[in-house]
Amino acid sequence: MTSGEIVVHGNADDGVGFGTYNGTIVVHGDAGDGIGQLNKGGVIIIEGDIGDLAGLYMLSGDLIITGDAGKDLGDWIIGGNIYVAGDFETGTNAKVVEPEKEDVDKLSALFNQYSVDASPEEFKKIQRKEIRPFYG
Repeated sequence: MTSGEIVVHGNADDGVGFGTYNGTIVVHGDAGDGIGQLNKGGVIIIEGDIGDLAGLYMLSGDLIITGDAGKDLGDWIIGGNIYVAGDFETGTNAKVVEPEKEDVDKLSALFNQYSVDASPEEFKKIQRKEIRPFYG
């Protein structure tokens, strides 16, 4: 995906947003494993729970999960931001930080635009630990 938007009213399977370059994907439901892997700039919103290995090798963009995430969230993340409201377990090179005001404002605007029922203040933010995780 390089532009535009996709809105799903219901659940989605594995691989939502794999390799997305730009645009917005919104799933008003749960999604499977591997969400947002190799995301290169898109915005992916899952209004529900997701499976394992979301955000693997993510390079840029935003992955937003209003529910719980499976194992290894943000495994080997290189860039971008992952926001999650529920329970999660981070992967290699991922660190949890408190969202800043700009993050809360961004989430609020997206939730209003796409009618997502979530409170931006309840989210944690996941980013990379190191810029070159493979060479350390």
